[in-house]
Formats: sequence, C-alpha cells, structure tokens
Amino acid sequence: MDCSRKEDSDQSELRYSQIVISEEVDEVSPPPPDLTSNFRTLQEWLFNACDQDKPKTAIATYDFGFFESPGEYIVFVVGLNTYEKEENHSITTIDFEPSDMYFRLPKSEHENLDREQVLGKIKTQLKDFIKTEKFKTSFFAQAKSVKTSFDGDEIWSK
Repeated sequence: MDCSRKEDSDQSELRYSQIVISEEVDEVSPPPPDLTSNFRTLQEWLFNACDQDKPKTAIATYDFGFFESPGEYIVFVVGLNTYEKEENHSITTIDFEPSDMYFRLPKSEHENLDREQVLGKIKTQLKDFIKTEKFKTSFFAQAKSVKTSFDGDEIWSK
C-alpha cells in the first residue's frame, strides 16, 4: 500500500476567513436620584404606561430591566429596535422611553428577599401582566417580543 501522495498544484487551497459580527447597543440611563413613584404596584405602573405615551414608530422589543442599590430596586422599560448598519454590524437603539419609564419597587415588595427572589417576583408579575386584556390591547402587544434584560429571557413573543 502506497502512503505517499503526489502534490497536485491544481488543488484548490483551503482558506480560513473569520467573520466578526459586532453590535452596538444603547445603554439605559440611570434614574434620577430624586425619583419618586406615583404608583403602588408594578401592575399599576404598567397599566398606566399602557394608557399614557404611545411610541411614534414601530417597536420590535420591549425590554424590562432594573437598577439596584443597597435595599432598593428600580424597574425600567424601554422600546428597542435593531438596525443593520453594514454587513456583519448592527446597532440596537432605544426608540421609545415612556414618560414614566422607571418604577421604584416598594420596600414591602422586597425587604426580606434576596436578589434572585426579587428578580423572580418581577418576572412573575410581568408574566401576569402579559395575560391581561390591558396588555393585549396595548402598544406592548404590537411588538415582536417582550424580554427581561436582567436574565435575557423572552417572556412574550408573537
């Protein structure tokens, strides 16, 4: 058995090329230090959002996130769209910020919970909101998806 191989100059060369996909993402500004909330519950805040501002353009994703400091959690919501700038490069921009985009969780909602329990509770309340008629008839339901940026989970999609 001959294990030798003749070099064939006509063989095509294998080429390696690396594709780099880059994405720019707008950052949500932290809430003002003197933020006060006019709402008693997360659902009250969400229902108010449905009744107030409406986005001027179509929104692909509504993103719920939060800011935290010792003993304090502030939830926010923004509307995001992703645009392709050029091949292998996209930018995700905040195209909608409701006038009441922040909600300070009442201490009674989280005082005896650890961080993961607080996030689980927020997520459960968001899932409950998505089941309401208010959500189904709101601008939120016009989007492709609703997600939580604190764990990257999609909690609703069309």
